[in-house]
Amino acid sequence: MSPLYDSGLKKYRAHHTSPASSVTIQVRLSDINGEKLDFSDILQKACQELLMEPDVDKLVKKIDEGIKLTCSVDGLAADESANLQWFDASGTQVTAKTGPIKVSGYGNKLSLMIPKLRNGDEGSYSCKATINGNPVEKSLAIELYKGITIIDSPKKQRPNINTDAFIECNVDATSASVDWLYGDERPIDSTNGRFIQKKDGLVIKNITEEDNGKYFCSVNVPSMGDFLQYDITIEVTIPPKSSRPATFSPAVVGKKFTMSCFATGDPQPIFSFYKDDQYLEGSRYIIYDVNGRLEIEKIEATDSGEYKCVASNIKDGVRGSKTGGKIEEIVTVEVLIPPRITSITDISKVEREPGELTCVGEGNPAPDLTWKKFGSDVAFSSDQSGTLQGATLEQKKDQLPDGSWKSELKLIFAALKSSDTNTYTCTATNSAGSASENGSVTVQFKPNFDDTPYTQTYGWANHRSEVRCIANAEPEAFIKWSRHGENIADNTTFQIVSKPGQGTMTSDLMIAVLLDNEDWIYGDYVCSAENAHGTTTQTITFTKAKPPSTVQVKSDNPTPTSVELIISPPADNGGQPVLDYKIEYNLQGSADVKTTRASKPPSSSGEQRTVARIVGLEADKTYKVAVSARNNVGYGSSQSLNVETPKVRPPNPVSFTSTPSGPNADFYIISWAKPLTGGSPITGYMISYNKVEVKGDSESSWAVTKVLDKPIKQEAKGDITSYRLERLEPNTFYQAEVKAINALGESDARQLIFQTSKGGKTQIESAAPPPTPKPNTNPGIYIDQVCTVGFHSYIK
Repeated sequence: MSPLYDSGLKKYRAHHTSPASSVTIQVRLSDINGEKLDFSDILQKACQELLMEPDVDKLVKKIDEGIKLTCSVDGLAADESANLQWFDASGTQVTAKTGPIKVSGYGNKLSLMIPKLRNGDEGSYSCKATINGNPVEKSLAIELYKGITIIDSPKKQRPNINTDAFIECNVDATSASVDWLYGDERPIDSTNGRFIQKKDGLVIKNITEEDNGKYFCSVNVPSMGDFLQYDITIEVTIPPKSSRPATFSPAVVGKKFTMSCFATGDPQPIFSFYKDDQYLEGSRYIIYDVNGRLEIEKIEATDSGEYKCVASNIKDGVRGSKTGGKIEEIVTVEVLIPPRITSITDISKVEREPGELTCVGEGNPAPDLTWKKFGSDVAFSSDQSGTLQGATLEQKKDQLPDGSWKSELKLIFAALKSSDTNTYTCTATNSAGSASENGSVTVQFKPNFDDTPYTQTYGWANHRSEVRCIANAEPEAFIKWSRHGENIADNTTFQIVSKPGQGTMTSDLMIAVLLDNEDWIYGDYVCSAENAHGTTTQTITFTKAKPPSTVQVKSDNPTPTSVELIISPPADNGGQPVLDYKIEYNLQGSADVKTTRASKPPSSSGEQRTVARIVGLEADKTYKVAVSARNNVGYGSSQSLNVETPKVRPPNPVSFTSTPSGPNADFYIISWAKPLTGGSPITGYMISYNKVEVKGDSESSWAVTKVLDKPIKQEAKGDITSYRLERLEPNTFYQAEVKAINALGESDARQLIFQTSKGGKTQIESAAPPPTPKPNTNPGIYIDQVCTVGFHSYIK
């Protein structure tokens, strides 16, 4: 202790153990005159003081922060207590068991702890103590600062396009200022009227996709130095819009059904489907909500109705609002039921009685019914006028309780005929498909011979001939044969073979004609057919066949080595078809007669005449030719004529067989049919070609308009029929000329215009080798059957 000043008072400063703390003690001298002063006691009592940490009058703390206040008394003896106590802002003492606010301590130190400050914890907190019997109190005021909080403001906000969009940034802070920045931290200009900054958000008028991007809501509390930059991404929502009308597949019972809807939007719309306003869900329905497709694997008749597809991209917006939108489209689906034949009523009646062949079909829409007789390509329905071979048609349609339809078609016969017996096909057709079933008409009638092929037939000696009758009947007929009123039984001369068919009985009477029975075997034979409805007979005349009569023949187109014969069939074929023609010829004055045959042209051609060419003749000679016709009996009388061959001459012109449009770009194979030689063997061909310009749109109309270069000439040796022209240019027209050569000279020239291809892959071709000649067993004159073209028989 040290004296400070003397003016009636003696002042002393006592220092605590901590050099930062000291207390000043004032002692009046009058108080201690004549007395002994105990400074240790004075100092002990003077240093007993209530302390609080932190030693401030006020603390500002953020909500949710923790706080700890400590008060203590220094200078108390070990056996002294200051009875420290803490009181909250309401004046309530805080104890260790009070709740969230607690105290803890030991000795003359007591701490107040609030782990997490909350609203309501603000106010004045007091620490009270008793020192030297005197109450002492210290207080500290706590003020709460709640900081910066953004309330219910999504980081991504999707306002609808072309609206006055409100971008929410709801700031909860004391004395805060809010500014809006673009994503690159440029300030938003609020002076143009499009952007309006409000306390709780930003309004963007008539927002578009160009406004998409990141924005900053910048919050500042200057008094606290607190700052928050809250980023918000704006993506404009485009409500759904139909891109094209909904489509759906045909709805046919049992088949897969698909419905598709088409809409655009941002975000991508989600599709849902309804039938008659009922939401479709469950295992029967496969819904692709992103692609807008509904599938029903097997649609049923009860699935008909109104189908609605809804495209929606509605989302929750700010402050309970909704963004996006939805559109819907409705289509009416009628489930089609493929037709089926439910019943057919057959007919089995006697000839000339009436009858009805009835067909019933069901489906949706109402099926159209037709009848078609087996073997006929014409189907008849009630929509057609007229009758089906004497029958009338009658149809009606009725709707069933389930909405489907029943159709009925009757084929009505006023008087049944035997020819009505057949299988009839009923076909039911609607837009979902078709179905067919067969019905039958069976007309019972006595036998007839409408299908018997003839009333006269032929036979000849040493031949087993057939006499046939065909009896149509229902029920099946029994057939017997007779001659001169006597029934014929099987023996060495006659044999009866019968074969049943559908509504027919075919009976063949086989007759063995011999030389010793020809005088009586020919004549009339009677076929009798019998069933329950009667007996019918048919007379067939069995006539003796003979060889054909004389043919008509003339020569044409002679060459030095060949002649053409035109043969007309005989006026009388003798009861049997002409099989072929025998041709005999010899050089005039020679006994060496050659024989060959010429075939008839096929019956399908309709050509009656036979054209034959004799080749291998000698030039400038006269030949005697005789032609006779042959049938199953034998050859008839011959028709003779003389033919003359001309002198040897140059060959005939060639006839081209190659296609004018060539398959290759740099070469072309020209080919021709072998021409007539002119009586002297062909030794080769003179071939020339050059580039040309042509007019005409097709191969048949091509015509040369300009020759572009000099011809390239080449001679090909040998009796060939094709030649390869090399080193050609792609996609170019050429004109080729070919002449045949023999010992007497050249044939007339023939020209061919051809075109090479544009290029690309080359087609592998090769010129055909010359034909290998057949061995000639008759030098000088020979005949050979080569081919039949246009009913010309070329013989050799």
